[in-house]
Amino acid sequence: MPLNKDAVEALCHIQPDAAKRIGRVFREGFDEAIKAAVTRAKIADLRFHDLRHTNASTLLNAGRSLKEVQEILGHKDFRMTLRYAHLSKSHLVSAVTAIEGIASLPKRPAVDDMAHKMAQSDAHADPKTLTH
Repeated sequence: MPLNKDAVEALCHIQPDAAKRIGRVFREGFDEAIKAAVTRAKIADLRFHDLRHTNASTLLNAGRSLKEVQEILGHKDFRMTLRYAHLSKSHLVSAVTAIEGIASLPKRPAVDDMAHKMAQSDAHADPKTLTH
């Protein structure tokens, strides 16, 4: 797996002596090290495998292709990659707003305001609250 600059710097921080940077990064005690780091960070219910999901979603939301995410994660099938990579709400809102204006309907300020509020929140508006 290719590493970015941040990952290389983090690994160099773990082992500052360049002469000792050979072989596997984590020889033993990996599970204990992860558990200790999660405890120090005060993160509840984190499994190391969760980081693969986070990595996949972060890459996808950063604009990387599903093919790139698939290859980085080592998946043979896109279906597995799709189980890992999820788009953020802002990306989904951006996708649906890409087709705004294709219909020539008269503008209604109250509806436009409500649509904007709905796009900015997780709550779904009650249709009865829309005013004409």
